[in-house]
Amino acid sequence: MLLGFAMNLLLGTAYAWSVFAKPLQTQFGATSFTVMLPFAVQLALFSVGMVFAGRLVDRHGPRKVAILGGLLVGAGYLLSSLLDRVPWPIEYLTLTYGVIVGLGLGFAYNPPIPTAVRWFPDRRGLASGLVVMGFGLSPLVTAPLIEFLIPAYGVPSSSLRASALSNLVRSVTFVYFFGST
Repeated sequence: MLLGFAMNLLLGTAYAWSVFAKPLQTQFGATSFTVMLPFAVQLALFSVGMVFAGRLVDRHGPRKVAILGGLLVGAGYLLSSLLDRVPWPIEYLTLTYGVIVGLGLGFAYNPPIPTAVRWFPDRRGLASGLVVMGFGLSPLVTAPLIEFLIPAYGVPSSSLRASALSNLVRSVTFVYFFGST
């Protein structure tokens, strides 16, 4: 349960989007509406990704689906770090962060829940609740980190650094959490 919590704590970085909003408006001239489009698309595709992930977990097991989700999230953040090199940064971010990270989150978020429930059949509600709680609490940890990184490195590099840290911890979590499934 603890590793599932940790994994979702890192995935929940998506809920810290508001920390990027003002710097994106300043650096790229985005409006308050357009700066929220990548986040809105990400939330929609996160939800869609969870549906597909549930079916894939049933067919292929949680490890493969979680790894696929982690790879998508990492690739999305990596590609998002290049937004200062394209002519339409907000549209590009909507594709890289909204679509790729969004689907990846859905794929990576889903697998720890049934795994924790299976490992703790007498405490199913507690197991799933603790795993999911990490996602909701994430902004308490990740928003201050990102807020520190943005002035030091800028929006694109902060995305890349947050992704690298998140993927490192997530990779270790995958090995331990899904090693026996």
